[in-house]
Amino acid sequence: MNIKKLIPLIINSLDTINTKSVTKDIKVINKLSDTPLKVKELQKVIRAELKKKKQQNKLINKNNPLEITSSKALLKTNFDKEWIIKDLLPADGLTILSGRPGNFKTWVTLYFAICISEGSSVFGVFKTKKANVLIIDEEDSGVLIKDRLEKLGIKKETEINLSIMIGFKADNEEKMNVLIKEIQKRNIKVVIIDSLIRIHSGDENSAKDMANLFTQISRLKKAGVTVLINHHHRKSQNNQDSDSQSMRGSVDILAALDCHMMINKKDNDLIIKQTKNRYQPEIKPFTITPTKTDNGINFDYKEGCQENIQERNNNIEVVLSLISKQEKPIAQDELAKELEGVIGKNKLWEILKTLEETKKISPIVKEKNKKYYIRNPAF
Repeated sequence: MNIKKLIPLIINSLDTINTKSVTKDIKVINKLSDTPLKVKELQKVIRAELKKKKQQNKLINKNNPLEITSSKALLKTNFDKEWIIKDLLPADGLTILSGRPGNFKTWVTLYFAICISEGSSVFGVFKTKKANVLIIDEEDSGVLIKDRLEKLGIKKETEINLSIMIGFKADNEEKMNVLIKEIQKRNIKVVIIDSLIRIHSGDENSAKDMANLFTQISRLKKAGVTVLINHHHRKSQNNQDSDSQSMRGSVDILAALDCHMMINKKDNDLIIKQTKNRYQPEIKPFTITPTKTDNGINFDYKEGCQENIQERNNNIEVVLSLISKQEKPIAQDELAKELEGVIGKNKLWEILKTLEETKKISPIVKEKNKKYYIRNPAF
């Protein structure tokens, strides 16, 4: 059997155009072929045929503007989650790194860009998937970015695409069209933006303006691009930020994200805390320490830091107060939904366990071993 002639027939018979899923199926058939193709040639043919099918789908979609699909097709699609930076930066996702001025946000994202471009692990711990990176920087000059890249030890052969201080606005549809064309032309898979406040013309406290902005940014996700954005925190009295509510602007910003990380400076250390992760439980906070070397700067990783006792006590009070306000028992998943972006799921389960052990709440097990909670009136 001629595999080249079979590939178009196979692709047209499948309910998915996911490259990874299609390639997996065709590789099996290729091995059984009388004239198997070499890996590179096979991938080239698959890409060409998938491109044809996508163009055909565009024509079909004119008659299906809502892009309605079937559950049957959905269940056959391979949705194995991929990461650009394992556990920190999901592929084809939207992530924000937020913090106060002077908390090394730009340094860290530039370091991420170098690691992704080189395929090296982040902080020597988190594996990366090598990819082409574009940095859109509306905060700093080329002189400053060059200096920081050199101090972070970028290799001479490492190439990062840069767009510096051009007045880019992501809420402008025409400018987004130009950006997407350039991304496709240069095969860019990761876009890093510094910072959120500089790339829109709206009011960051307006839900409508932020919804419009993230509608445009989401076009990058649909194009298979991973987006990482730096964002600022609002002012607080003690200069300490504990959760995603510390971010400036409308709550619609957090709602649009797949992942959120915040960075706090404590003495000489930087504490990175994940407050939202749509794909898996949030990882524990960890500490990195910027250290000066003869050639520049390094980030030394330390094991997950212990949660601040005061912060934990505050979180316990938040959970207990929420349960107390309920007229009837509230389920675990309902609590998690109510506290999304405030207390991570892992942390919430630990708090619920503590409140059970101290008998401040009473668990009620219902159908399918689903747990509900009610405040213990004795406490």
